[in-house]
Amino acid sequence: MSAPIRQERRMPEPKIKPCPFCGGRPLGPSKVGVGWVIVCVHPRCKASEVVARGLSRGAAALHWNTRKGERDA
Repeated sequence: MSAPIRQERRMPEPKIKPCPFCGGRPLGPSKVGVGWVIVCVHPRCKASEVVARGLSRGAAALHWNTRKGERDA
């Protein structure tokens, strides 16, 4: 009798908001080391060094999507 094949569950890709500084489309979430990052790579963005980090894709997305003054619905 063979062992059952284990299928890895893949979480849906989190929705990522545009860059809060330039409105551009950010890059990520991308796996870096043991965590995940999201960064704006638009060449004219003054905040292109701003990076959102998290231990999961969802945590990085939550960090990136958080805007000052917004409340959870």
